Amino acid sequence: MDNGAGVPGPSSKRTKESSRPMPAWSLALLSALALAIWLATGTVAHAPPPPAEPANAALEVARTRVRATLSRVTRVAREIRIHGALEPRRRVTLRAETTGVIEQLLKERGARVKADEPIALLAEEDRQARLAAAERDVEHQQAELAAARQMHARGLQAETQRLAAEAALAEARAERAMLAAELARIRITAPFAGVLTARPVERGSLVVRGDVIAELVDDSTLLAVAQAPQQLVANITIGQTVQVHLLDGRTVTGRVRYVGRVADEVTRSFRIEAEVPNPDGHLPGGLSADLVVTAGEVEAHALGPSQLTLDDAGRLGIKAVDGADRVVFHPVQMVQARADRIWVSGLPMELRLITEGQSLVAPGEAVAVVGDPVDVSTEAAGGQH
Repeated sequence: MDNGAGVPGPSSKRTKESSRPMPAWSLALLSALALAIWLATGTVAHAPPPPAEPANAALEVARTRVRATLSRVTRVAREIRIHGALEPRRRVTLRAETTGVIEQLLKERGARVKADEPIALLAEEDRQARLAAAERDVEHQQAELAAARQMHARGLQAETQRLAAEAALAEARAERAMLAAELARIRITAPFAGVLTARPVERGSLVVRGDVIAELVDDSTLLAVAQAPQQLVANITIGQTVQVHLLDGRTVTGRVRYVGRVADEVTRSFRIEAEVPNPDGHLPGGLSADLVVTAGEVEAHALGPSQLTLDDAGRLGIKAVDGADRVVFHPVQMVQARADRIWVSGLPMELRLITEGQSLVAPGEAVAVVGDPVDVSTEAAGGQH
């Protein structure tokens, strides 16, 4: 049915709506989106790929750099070093053997005396007079005994009277000997040559039996004394030569004269004594000393003192690098020591010893080893003797 020419139909209406222009903001949005897509695809398509980093670059940066040297064992003399001190071979305290007053002091403290030389004298008092009386009594009893024997021989006296005269003479002689010994006790003498280290009495002091008069030390020979650990004492024998190193840098030679056979109850160590000649008296007693005894040969590595370290358990040792460049701690035992070189045992025949940077790394840590390994066994061998 015809709707009439002047009335528009539905299709005509849709055509007009579709031909209507888009809003300005829609066009701007579409343009921006298209530009972004083009830039993104263009950049991805034409940008060069980033340079590939080495797979282990991060690992190398993280590893601590250390320097290591190749160390091999050498044969060296095994030294047993024990800390000790010098002591006088003989020391005696001189005491009064009788009661009396100090009349003379013949030696001062620090004086050097000879054997049997007098040091002090007590007042004689009546000792000499009593000894003289005892001498006369002995003479009298001798005369009495001679007469008794004559009378007995003639039958004028009984046997008992002769025996009584003999007993009286023996008693008089005993009294004389006792008084002579008492007189000798007022003279205090040195039993051996040495130095007076103490003299606590003065002239006029009253002393009784047992009081200290002086102390005498024989310093012609000193004893280097130390306590050897039980794991080392079997290597020390009487007659062995000992090098005694003093703190002032001097070194003297001695010889072992005594090795204890019973351990100390507290330390479980054994007393060692070595005689050290001191004819000029230039070594005083009491000096600290290190006793060094050589006990055969052993295979050892040479180190610098700074290369020794302690692990968490307090063990002495060194740090080395294994085949995978990881740090390994090796406990060691001291074999020989010098001022600039130390020899230790307990290590493999050959190893890469960390010489620089050992304090910066821990056992098990992977490290970067720099420098060429140098064999240090040859240059160290020259300082072992």
